[in-house]
Amino acid sequence: MIQLVTELEELHDMESPEFQLSRSEQDLSHIMERAVTLAKAMYHEKEVSLQYAGSSSIAVEVDPDRMHQILINVLSNALHYTPSGGTVQADLVDEGADALIRIRDSGQGISQSDLPYIFERLYRGDKSRNRLSGGSGMGLAIVKQLVSAHGGHVWAENGDEHVGGSCFYIRIPKNYK
Repeated sequence: MIQLVTELEELHDMESPEFQLSRSEQDLSHIMERAVTLAKAMYHEKEVSLQYAGSSSIAVEVDPDRMHQILINVLSNALHYTPSGGTVQADLVDEGADALIRIRDSGQGISQSDLPYIFERLYRGDKSRNRLSGGSGMGLAIVKQLVSAHGGHVWAENGDEHVGGSCFYIRIPKNYK
């Protein structure tokens, strides 16, 4: 309950007009590498493979702490829904004016009826609200808010019928106007 209240307060603060990011030019590949390295221990414990294919340096104007928070939230979410023996693949792609982060898992995927709502606060696909089978329903809402604050866009899709799982995409403009 304390974590839920803390996350609600954090999201509320992010939605206030006073909320500001501490932007500076950063190498997004270094932020990705740091997040992947931090997450690897959790992945190892669950016996899920975390693979990262980075790009060479991609300079972006972002808040490095908030970008790290975005990545840890999405990587944690992917781990939660990927069974032992599964794989999560993180990629960073230079798209010219934008950087694209892809995090693809070999988990169960997201039901088509849940897909439009997963970034809404307190939404959880697990209707039982069982804390053992899901989080607070705040992590992806926080991700959406932080990505939007960076001028970016986040969305999710299900994998194809052969691979399964789901894929989260985060597009961040290199230069924020």
